[in-house]
Amino acid sequence: MVTDAIIFDFDDTLVATNVIFESVREEFFAQMAALGFTDQEAIAEYLNQTDINNVLALGYMGKDCFPRAMGQTYQHFAALSKQIYDPQIAHSLENIGWQVYEREADYLPGAEELLSSLQGQARLFLLTQGDTEVQKRRLDRRGVLQYFDDFRIVINKDIAAYRSFVVDMDIEVAHSWMVGNSLRSDINPALGVGLRAVHYQLPAWDFEHEEAIGEHYSITNLLDLEELIKQ
Repeated sequence: MVTDAIIFDFDDTLVATNVIFESVREEFFAQMAALGFTDQEAIAEYLNQTDINNVLALGYMGKDCFPRAMGQTYQHFAALSKQIYDPQIAHSLENIGWQVYEREADYLPGAEELLSSLQGQARLFLLTQGDTEVQKRRLDRRGVLQYFDDFRIVINKDIAAYRSFVVDMDIEVAHSWMVGNSLRSDINPALGVGLRAVHYQLPAWDFEHEEAIGEHYSITNLLDLEELIKQ
């Protein structure tokens, strides 16, 4: 099959961002322990669910959801232990969360090699979600846009966003692919508009877990993609 276009996700498909979040979480847990909150498992569970709840309340992944969840987690455990809640401490803990947007994400193994090899074989596109200013800064800092014909940053990668994207980019969906690590944000909406989908099996945040709505391909090595799309 001749491939018209390949659409890539950015975070944890081309660059490693989950490890940045994990590092920042560890820093948060250490600060919470210093405040006397030592049940890391309970703290981690509450932080994760609060972060998800913040996203659900907004209807999209606002950039303040994760930092705000850290302040909310401190407030919750302070109340449980009958400690006096200190807004300055909450603010300090929230500042830890903002670091995820400042740290530079490294390319995942094989990402640059794959993108360079695919240029000229098909049109390459990037579709990523998040705060426009934050994501554009990260894309520019990483230099990834040199590989793509075009890109788009959206608030929410749902089926409407994919439908708009393939129309605007004049993508022939039956002969094109979506590649990403999230079943919720990459695979299912891509399948919903008729794209072929490749699930890059890297760990994803719990919010991104979802049952696949149709047949798709799976890879554990990005470099396997080039052979797959020749089928």
